Amino acid sequence: MRWTPTLLVLASLGGASWGGVSAVGAAEYHVEAETRLTADRFRGVTPMPIERLDTRPRLTLGIYDLEGDGDATERLRFQSDLELGADFGPTSTENAALGQTRRAQFDLYFAYFELQQPLTDGVSLEARLGRHTKIDALGYDALDGATLRLDLPFVVAEGTAGLAIRRHFSELGPDIYEPDGTPLSDEPGYVLGASLESDDLDFLFARFAFRRVFDDALQRAELGLSAEVMPLVGLSLSGGARYDLMFRRPTSLYLGAGHTLTRNLRLEATVRRELPVFSGDSIWNAFSMEPYDDLSGRLRLTLDVWRFVVDGGLRQFDSGPLDATAPGAPTTSEAARRSSGVETRPLALDTGLRLTRALTVRGLDSEVGAEARGGFGYGGRRIYGDVFGTAPVSLANGVAPLMVQARLGAVEFGEGPNPDLSGVSGWVVTGASWRAAESMRLEVLGEAHFSRYTPFRSRVFGQVTFEEWL
Repeated sequence: MRWTPTLLVLASLGGASWGGVSAVGAAEYHVEAETRLTADRFRGVTPMPIERLDTRPRLTLGIYDLEGDGDATERLRFQSDLELGADFGPTSTENAALGQTRRAQFDLYFAYFELQQPLTDGVSLEARLGRHTKIDALGYDALDGATLRLDLPFVVAEGTAGLAIRRHFSELGPDIYEPDGTPLSDEPGYVLGASLESDDLDFLFARFAFRRVFDDALQRAELGLSAEVMPLVGLSLSGGARYDLMFRRPTSLYLGAGHTLTRNLRLEATVRRELPVFSGDSIWNAFSMEPYDDLSGRLRLTLDVWRFVVDGGLRQFDSGPLDATAPGAPTTSEAARRSSGVETRPLALDTGLRLTRALTVRGLDSEVGAEARGGFGYGGRRIYGDVFGTAPVSLANGVAPLMVQARLGAVEFGEGPNPDLSGVSGWVVTGASWRAAESMRLEVLGEAHFSRYTPFRSRVFGQVTFEEWL
């Protein structure tokens, strides 16, 4: 691997991205440029080593108060985040064998205009146009389109419409995969949605959302509701549900409670019922859904510089009848399932402990800690543990310190459904971060991993980040 030419290219790209923006009028600009270099050389399932050399220059740009009139009540701004990268590790022959015709890949994470306009006292309208994200009671979505947001007293209403983010169609945007692991089709997809959300209520936060995703056929249509109530100081009650309008069934139900007993101690518990959801044309709709019931709890304790988190959960799966097909298909009786000798309600237990201690080294904050987790029952045994820490290293008077981090851990998989996958895997990670200037940060990260399938794998990662307000 020839590092010098690559580093020169990365430095020039990062410098050009940072220096190519200037202030115009009264508008305020925020620019952040980062350049990442990742080098991998590892063994896969074949003796031939695999090499990878990724370069990822990335530029984030924000322009605020485009009109330049300084009116804080009216706001017009533009934000974008794009990345141009390439993998120089594989040869042209290897790329051709993989069906890749181009090394470079352009990712446009978001690029949108946002306008906020007051209508009357306490009422305002906000419009977002372009590639943007949306988060509501149904989770996360990304689209090329428009979202209108109406802020009313105590409630916010939103409406969304646009094209679904699909790389095969638009050649832009990060990869988006369906839950069954298959990529979206090449055809354009569409997103329609609406939501309501409470606002400025001290005792209640509630959300309601509708989402419809479709192309030539309906892929998903859902309703979602979530709420959190704070009836007493230190006590919170939460709950939520999702409903599939295609198959006409609830897909998620949960109730939770949290109580801060003292300033240093908090208890949380949640009970949940989940039924996996897939796109309308997914083949996984023809198999057992394997829903599960989950009961989990968590304790958080803070004692001066020490912080403890203990959690655990019990999950019971419903593998369903052995001959289950699509929803609504005929199924065997419970007696027939039991007589088959196959467990249809297996249990899985998970528990963990995390301990951290805050430190002050030469007047600077740092931390050390350890974590251990164990899983038993359905899926086989899983034992995990690691230790980690961060600490500053002084370089010279008047020079920013070097922040050093390290992590060492391992995980052991016992004999589960597939004994061939049992064994121990381990890893070590070290890194350092240094703010070389007020607007520039340098980072480097190295990691190594081993297991019975990959005897040794290492990676080096470097990043330069520039950030400046103009």
